[in-house]
Amino acid sequence: MRTIHLLLGLAMLLALAAGGCSTSGTTGNGGGDETLASETIGTDGGTIAVPGEFSLDVPSGAVDLPVEITVERNASPGAEPTGYDYASDVYRFGPDGQTFLTPVSLTLDYDPADLGAAPEDSVRVWYRATGGSWTPLASTPDPGNDQVACAVAHFTDFAAMAPESDLPGDGVFCVLSVDKGFMYIPGDPGTSLVTDAVSARFDGDVAPCEPSDPLQVDAVTCNAWELDWVTEANRYVYMTGGYDEFIVPGDDYTFQVDGGATAPDLEETITFPDDTPYMTYPNMSSVCDLSGFTVLWEGDGAGTVTLSLLGTGGNVFVEVPNSGSHAFTAGDLSQLSAGSAMLVMNHFDQRYIVAAGYHPESFIVAKVTSTASFQLQ
Repeated sequence: MRTIHLLLGLAMLLALAAGGCSTSGTTGNGGGDETLASETIGTDGGTIAVPGEFSLDVPSGAVDLPVEITVERNASPGAEPTGYDYASDVYRFGPDGQTFLTPVSLTLDYDPADLGAAPEDSVRVWYRATGGSWTPLASTPDPGNDQVACAVAHFTDFAAMAPESDLPGDGVFCVLSVDKGFMYIPGDPGTSLVTDAVSARFDGDVAPCEPSDPLQVDAVTCNAWELDWVTEANRYVYMTGGYDEFIVPGDDYTFQVDGGATAPDLEETITFPDDTPYMTYPNMSSVCDLSGFTVLWEGDGAGTVTLSLLGTGGNVFVEVPNSGSHAFTAGDLSQLSAGSAMLVMNHFDQRYIVAAGYHPESFIVAKVTSTASFQLQ
């Protein structure tokens, strides 16, 4: 039985890693901020743009009532995160904390002269919510137009950033991950199988989703746990033989890497999220309609969740408020066909690893993941 649990847990770990591919304090309005734009956007959507600065595209249905959107240049942006430089001004989008029923698209312009030796494809959009620190967003650089774009689920401070020019452009690519995975079993009452896992992987190539050139180091620990090399997953893993929960929300988790001859020694710490949302619909017995369906989850709270819908004919990715539900419309699902599908929901904290000898795209993440396999018709 212990072997079966380990195999099921390993399968879930690989699903969580695949589904997690796609990742915060305002210093106060100091009164010297420059207002760049102010416009009311209604339910039909619209675009607010200042050439050479930013463009915000709000799709139809993103708000259910007209909203007056303001954009200011932050006159007191504060320090950049360690290892990174601003590539644009810091823009404050308001109303602060405004959320959207459908993610909006934000494009920031940057000045290549601010990048130093950093490549243009390393530019990312970062956000800083009230009381927090800078956090990178999944972004799409457009070096040909000196722009970088991302999907945004709520308003706060945003800026384009790139790695410091003196950081190495190469090095070992590393992903350190603390995971709590949920799989909901429908019933009366329903129940959730929970798989906790800690993993680390090292690669000779930048491979955010799956190993490309896997590397082995001398040893990896996280807190008091020693991680073992798992050949089937090409990574180091610690997990128990059953569905024992050992990851505690809100606790700190410290990785220590003895890199040997492969990589420099490394120590990194991350705090696990306080909330642990998990999907209840769809689930393994669900048949959902391509005309639209609503995702439901328990454990809603602060922050956002990402939803990755993997289906026949394509994939759909959105970041939405952690509100307990999100409706996929027929338009969202238009590229998909009837057949088997998987939905992966992630709620996470993630940051880049800044350390000599490690590629600047390396990252550490603590995430809550919920998966469901179901049918689309």
